[in-house]
Amino acid sequence: GIGGATSQFGIGGQFVVIHNNTIHDNGDYPLGRGCTNGECDANSMTTSTGAQNVWFVDNTNYNIQGDCLGVLSDTLPVATGIFIGRNICHDVHEDFVDIKSGIDVILSENTMWGLPTTTNGAFNIHANEPSRIIQDTWILYNKVFDSGLHGIHSYSGTVRTYAIGNIV
Repeated sequence: GIGGATSQFGIGGQFVVIHNNTIHDNGDYPLGRGCTNGECDANSMTTSTGAQNVWFVDNTNYNIQGDCLGVLSDTLPVATGIFIGRNICHDVHEDFVDIKSGIDVILSENTMWGLPTTTNGAFNIHANEPSRIIQDTWILYNKVFDSGLHGIHSYSGTVRTYAIGNIV
């Protein structure tokens, strides 16, 4: 859809595995019509408030108007135990991975390319509202090409973010 926060896989449950899916042409990519203040939010896959032990593994995402993957919780309880591994994301309008609130999030062995230079970057990690908590984020052995302004952008209230073995 155009405008508003949408997601092809929006997960708020527990013990969920999203595996081996292809998600493409979500929203009005690449034009971005219907975006509000640069936010398009026609996302590919996201978690929401209270998500626990959710895995996004071996998925392919392309031509996405919003974020490829998002860990999003604007209220308590915060999403916990999120694993994002071996996904391919390319040609997205916002961020490859946008973490706004989450505890124990692992991003491992993802391959990503094709961000516009106006985005925050491949991994955008920020707790910029009082209700958001980001703690213990592991960014491991990812490959990122054409990553916008930043490869890994961790700021505003994040606690213990580790980046190991990435090619950016």
